[in-house]
Amino acid sequence: MISANPNMIEEFEERLRLETLIADLSSRFINLPPGEVDQEITAAQRRICEQLGLDFATLWQVADTEDGGFALTHFYSVFEGAQPATRMTEDQYPWARAQLLAGRVLAITSPEKLPAEAVHDRETLLRLGIKSNLALPLAVGGRPPIGILGLGTLRKERQWPEA
Repeated sequence: MISANPNMIEEFEERLRLETLIADLSSRFINLPPGEVDQEITAAQRRICEQLGLDFATLWQVADTEDGGFALTHFYSVFEGAQPATRMTEDQYPWARAQLLAGRVLAITSPEKLPAEAVHDRETLLRLGIKSNLALPLAVGGRPPIGILGLGTLRKERQWPEA
């Protein structure tokens, strides 16, 4: 008889819960009337935060401006508090913006663990009280990102699993 490592079982169960959530959320957008999309995005953000024990979720989309910044289009928080800026500007997150535009996922466990060149990003995260942040570039067909899904914590730091 093969005995399984309890940590492996827990990781497997967590991954199964996450994949089930993603499948369920994805199915909710099939044949959704355009007038209900915003409401469903916010509901999806709430479910993600609840399932993963996160404090907030953001959806940023490329702004129709010369600087190619990102505009916050959807925000969910588990509690009331300061809302993020409606525009993410180059001076707030220059290092993160460059990483995301290059298609890289950012898994920040703590602002203090950012590289030295991310000084402005660190200051912004500390000012907003963000302890940990996961930023996923959203792209279609190998093109540059059209948006960013941000997930984070304000109460405690979080380790982001590689998967």
